Amino acid sequence: MPSYLLKNRNGNYYTRIPFPQSLRLLGCPLEIRVSLLTKDRTEATLRNLVAAHGIKIMMGRLPALLRTDSHQPTARFRDLIAPDLARLRQQLLSSANGLIQSSPLPYSQPDDVSAASCCDSPMRASQVQPPLVPRQHLEPAGTMPRTMSQLQAEFLERKSQDNISQRSLQQLQTRTEALIQAVGGGFFVQTLKYQHVDLFVRNLSTERLLKAKTISEYRSACAQMLNFAVQMEYTAKNPFDQVKIRCAQPTPRQRWELPQLKTLFSSESFTQHAYNNVDDYWIPLVLLHTGARPAEICQLRVSDVMTQDNIACLNITDEGEAQSIKNGNSRRLVPIHSRLIALGFLHYVELRRRQGHVQLFSCTATGEFGEWTKNFECRFSRYLGKLGFVAGQRPTAYGFRHTVIDELQQRDTPEHAVADLAGHSKIGFTYRHYGKKSTVQRLQAVVEQLDFSDALKFVLPHRPE
Repeated sequence: MPSYLLKNRNGNYYTRIPFPQSLRLLGCPLEIRVSLLTKDRTEATLRNLVAAHGIKIMMGRLPALLRTDSHQPTARFRDLIAPDLARLRQQLLSSANGLIQSSPLPYSQPDDVSAASCCDSPMRASQVQPPLVPRQHLEPAGTMPRTMSQLQAEFLERKSQDNISQRSLQQLQTRTEALIQAVGGGFFVQTLKYQHVDLFVRNLSTERLLKAKTISEYRSACAQMLNFAVQMEYTAKNPFDQVKIRCAQPTPRQRWELPQLKTLFSSESFTQHAYNNVDDYWIPLVLLHTGARPAEICQLRVSDVMTQDNIACLNITDEGEAQSIKNGNSRRLVPIHSRLIALGFLHYVELRRRQGHVQLFSCTATGEFGEWTKNFECRFSRYLGKLGFVAGQRPTAYGFRHTVIDELQQRDTPEHAVADLAGHSKIGFTYRHYGKKSTVQRLQAVVEQLDFSDALKFVLPHRPE
């Protein structure tokens, strides 16, 4: 699935989108390239959403406009796009963070745009100097029909404001772009019917040969976008509500059962400290006693171990360098279980502090999306294999989270308290919109309900020098 985001040899990012054959026959060039005016990938990814959106809308409007002047189509094309190119260039340059602060333009693009023609040289925005006319007031939401490309741009902008991770935002863009490619960027949202989305979902299987689980993820992303359209009153209903994905063999993440926990925590890494990296001792224990996501634990800084109301807590946040959280609900304090304290966790934290470490563990953010868990999870997977756990049939590091939530459910712990501990959105309108987050005292009581003493009775406490 194309993202249209590319980087030139000087490290500058740009958006490149080819013109369809129908527009090339009307005199448009082979493609259009839009400089995103940045070398920072995170910033470029967000600007790329705006640029791609604008180009798609522009392409949808060009056929009718170009046909009105068939004598000089190339000159006509340049005249049509020049004012908006210059206007968006000014907005990008004046924006503090490089994003459009006002409502998106119908078809506006940033500086350094080139249209690679079949026969003439590239045309750049710097060659045209139209007056920067102030943007006219847009019609209120809901009064004008929205195209699929406009909807996607608004949806992704709203999701970016919800502080979701860059990886999640990129996944939403990729999956919703598949739908837009299927029906067309100029397709009006209000005319999207079940027959369109049903064909789209079936083609994911028959043409792209995607597995049921992946198709379900595409459906979920597109359904989110159409739910947003319903909320904004761009359409009356979400056709994806009627689409059902049949998964022949659902594969939910497994929780850790007691025999499996005993096998793991009776092994030499925990009973003899026979490990090469102390992370492999502490991270599984912390996951088992917090229910946190592995990435949330692996990215912890020493300063994220703090005390509030005389209770030692882990601060799950995205304030540190390269730290990220899944969404706004993920930002929370998690009390440290007394079992971890008894095993010497706070002594370990103090040792890291004395040694001058910033990070609590040796994990680093790697890859395009800054994944903190990769090295630990690779080592953990190999270790499980050595213990006889069969790949594909064993729980994973993420399975500790399922274990904690399941244990609390079996103890009839109130769901809103478990949601606050796990960093989930609360179920139900009242708690979600009016309820405050649980206090650390309440969360401490929830955490202390977790009792895995039978599985941990042979674990040797960690006593750093």
